[in-house]
Amino acid sequence: MCYTRAKEKAQKTLTLARKHVIPEFDTHRAAHKSYSDEVILDMFASICANNGSAHSEAEYGWLTDDDLTCDDSTFLRAIKKIATPEGSDGQLTFADFEDDDSIPEIDQIRDAIMMAFNAATENIINSIRGDDPFDSRETVAAIDITHEQFHVWPWEDKEAGVAKPDYPKMVSGYKKDGEYKRGYKYATITLVGDHAPIVLGIEPVKEDSAWERDDSPSYSKADLVSRLLDRAEQFVDLDMVMFDRGFYANRVYANVDERGLTYLSPVPRYEDDLAAIQDVQAHPTADKAVEHGVPLGIDGDVHHEAEFLYAPSTRDDADGNYAVFVTNKDRVEPEEIASVVNGYSRRWDIENQYKSIKDFLPKTSSTDYRLRLCNFALSTLIYNLWRLTDYLIKVALDEPVRSPPVITAKTFVRALGDFLREFG
Repeated sequence: MCYTRAKEKAQKTLTLARKHVIPEFDTHRAAHKSYSDEVILDMFASICANNGSAHSEAEYGWLTDDDLTCDDSTFLRAIKKIATPEGSDGQLTFADFEDDDSIPEIDQIRDAIMMAFNAATENIINSIRGDDPFDSRETVAAIDITHEQFHVWPWEDKEAGVAKPDYPKMVSGYKKDGEYKRGYKYATITLVGDHAPIVLGIEPVKEDSAWERDDSPSYSKADLVSRLLDRAEQFVDLDMVMFDRGFYANRVYANVDERGLTYLSPVPRYEDDLAAIQDVQAHPTADKAVEHGVPLGIDGDVHHEAEFLYAPSTRDDADGNYAVFVTNKDRVEPEEIASVVNGYSRRWDIENQYKSIKDFLPKTSSTDYRLRLCNFALSTLIYNLWRLTDYLIKVALDEPVRSPPVITAKTFVRALGDFLREFG
């Protein structure tokens, strides 16, 4: 009986996708268009399911004489229209929208996409409110950044310090596995822990890179966090926010503290903490320590006090095999450290989340940022629908939310594409 109910729950998600989620992405094309938005988004799901591209999907449609598959140029033009702000015909650039402070208003592209993403996310959240998942437990979110690698070399002459003049402005440098790379960056805020791991918000990330001039525009981590929290708090009442060590900054923590939320974050480097770590190591019995009431300042003034926690770590890069965490949680006693630090493992979904979203991402060599950001948003939306399906099935089967997925992402996106094709 419960398996029948689980199947019904999964089909509910597919119906939700067709009626109330994917249709929020409007291409704003003329009513007499040859291919409807449903056809375009069905193609997108099919591309995700096959780990393909607009070109490969169009080629397959031509080979099979499929009337519901358009050519790749039509598909790409439609996707770009989703991300084109009202009143604009082309891709917005930094040069188009730089103000006196050289801060880019590329946000207009983001806002055009996120208006659709927010509406779709609200529909997803509302679909599970009947199960009352948010009122009876702590609501924890995690903020992190992922990369979509861009392989093109940025330098015209690196030795002379001359960069390519037309290099995409939204590409930033990053380091992964000890190697310096380049890519488009996206920040996300995701429900974690005992909730369905749904992405509540997306923000484009722009950072200064070695090939750019010193005053090139970029987004601060504090501003990114603020906007992500604004988006998330439209849908749920948060209790705690967890960060990757890349967000270690007083202004980031101040933004969270001002909202009455608790934060927990690892400290990226341990130079200032080596003495404390050595004290713990030298202690005959203790293997943990806490530094209470450490003042965190903004512009020379104390904003709030934080707790610095020192606990054993299994990470190879932790000095003295110790990890250091910072939190604004009320006074943490030494016997509570293990519980608080172990709670950080509730971020367990994030890396798997990014892997799944990247598996969905259509292959493209385009540098048009409308296409890049829209691809990421739509792929994230499909990830959310998969996670919603998995959540509803687990509720029907009375299985733990944190247990392995009942159905794979690949199976779900294939079913979604077939369902959209049949009923769209």
